[in-house]
Amino acid sequence: MLLKRPMTARDHFDMDSRAMIQLTLQVASQEVVPKIVDYFNQTVIGLHLKQEGENLVVHNDKLPIFQIPNTYRTKTLQGVATYVGQNCCLPFSQSLASISVGEKVVVLNIVHSISDGGYFKLLVHGFLNGIYPFNNQLAPFPVTSPELYPKEIARAPSGLFGWGKG
Repeated sequence: MLLKRPMTARDHFDMDSRAMIQLTLQVASQEVVPKIVDYFNQTVIGLHLKQEGENLVVHNDKLPIFQIPNTYRTKTLQGVATYVGQNCCLPFSQSLASISVGEKVVVLNIVHSISDGGYFKLLVHGFLNGIYPFNNQLAPFPVTSPELYPKEIARAPSGLFGWGKG
């Protein structure tokens, strides 16, 4: 059975503007890189979602891992982040997130509507402490703000930035 949900106004806003956020990690040993990639593949919902028309759809497709070249442009984490943002994003029809790796570096690039800095903190904490999803099962979709805060949203002014109440 195909799991899908309609895209929200926030999904449209962030995906239409390509609003992506990144978690760029530099590690002490190259041996840690595949462990982080495996952890992300098992825990990051965005790697298992894609866009089909007006819906977000759950998938288990094998995604490419982008390779970050070792050049003068990627000598710093800022350079790595810039390179990945410009060169290592999948079309949303394939996935809402991507992973890139380089020498002692792992980058998770994900659309902002389904992730934020707090989520990145949870990912890092989970990796460092060996915490995987309950029963190794990802929730099929992230919880949306209207689901989390219906009363607050109902009291908020409507129509800001074209988002309305959805």
